[in-house]
Amino acid sequence: MNLMGWRAGVIIVVVLAAVFYVIPPEERIHLGLDLQGGIHLVLEVQSEKAVDSKVGRYFGEMRDRLAQDDIRTRAFRRDGRQVIIGLHRKDDRAKLMTLMSSYPDLALQSAEGEPPTFVYAFPDDTAEQTKEQAVAQALETIRNRIDQFGVREPTL
Repeated sequence: MNLMGWRAGVIIVVVLAAVFYVIPPEERIHLGLDLQGGIHLVLEVQSEKAVDSKVGRYFGEMRDRLAQDDIRTRAFRRDGRQVIIGLHRKDDRAKLMTLMSSYPDLALQSAEGEPPTFVYAFPDDTAEQTKEQAVAQALETIRNRIDQFGVREPTL
């Protein structure tokens, strides 16, 4: 009889240990966003800043290239989407035209005076294309970041 009681005790201990390890505690399971009900996030692309940034980048590049190509200016400033370049010497006109050919996004608005002052502007249709590119790039970036986490069927 002593042997039967000992066996029964071992069996009860093994069964209780198995039950303890089979039933996981709730704090071990971390539900992802898709199992928690998802997430709703609204992001806005500041597309006008993309246009402003592009014009600013062109302005900085032109300043460096004017100095590099020895084109002297009496006026060089930016006014919104416009770049105003006033030449100091008439002879620099051909050099300026060559330099500005590398900026097809900027259109010549006017050339007045002697020596001339040129006004280049970023056209509205080019600005719209830049805005659309900024939105498309932001959407692609967000999509890539969400896809790396394996979220199924995201709506962007």
